[in-house]
Amino acid sequence: MSPVWGFAFSWLTGKRFDLLAKRYETMVADPDFHFFEPELVCKALENRPATARGKSAVDTILDVGCGTGLLGVMLARNFPDSIIDGVDISRKSLDRSADKGAYRNLQKSTLISYAENTRAKYDVVVASSMFQFVTDPEAFFRSAWMLLAKGGTLIFTFDLTQLSGEQSGTSQRAGSLMNRSGYYSHNPESVLSDAQSAGFENGAVSKPHVLRVEKRRGQVEGVVATFLKPLSLSQSSASESSGPA
Repeated sequence: MSPVWGFAFSWLTGKRFDLLAKRYETMVADPDFHFFEPELVCKALENRPATARGKSAVDTILDVGCGTGLLGVMLARNFPDSIIDGVDISRKSLDRSADKGAYRNLQKSTLISYAENTRAKYDVVVASSMFQFVTDPEAFFRSAWMLLAKGGTLIFTFDLTQLSGEQSGTSQRAGSLMNRSGYYSHNPESVLSDAQSAGFENGAVSKPHVLRVEKRRGQVEGVVATFLKPLSLSQSSASESSGPA
């Protein structure tokens, strides 16, 4: 995907969620809409591999695509001693996140820009209901790598590719498909390959879950992915040269 289209897609998505911010939480609270991803991410964090850095305690968490803060509230409740930062491309969504009091810092930014402009390192990077807007998975993994401390954990959900019904049939890259709603779905093999190319190891993809139940799309099936940044970086990776040590 060209940088120009990537920027345009990000800008349009941010504007879209600026418009949605006021009614997003009302929509999520609708009895016909079910949103399971924050709970799934928290469970994955609780059960992350024993080799992950500081399994008994999580000091710092970055919530990527934090939106109005639904995941942040659950993280703060389940990990009360953790410091949580959030990034999102929608200013109005961030304003609602700030009202919840779950975050230390909130930044209007893309993941890529944030990774390039901060010196912060996190024990955990999480993303809930965000990967379906990722147009360049390889850049996503490079940026997450830059933001994680050695031994850190990356956890995120993603919609599974389904070649039926709502799919438009236009693929932007192997393993990723844009559906008629403008969301990207992915196959696990491509996600695992992209993560490993970035230097992550011990990748695991959960069994399929119902991530969301939407009025128009019905049940949206997907998985939770967990990856580790090695404690030892003696073996060079493509990402080590792309960001600070």
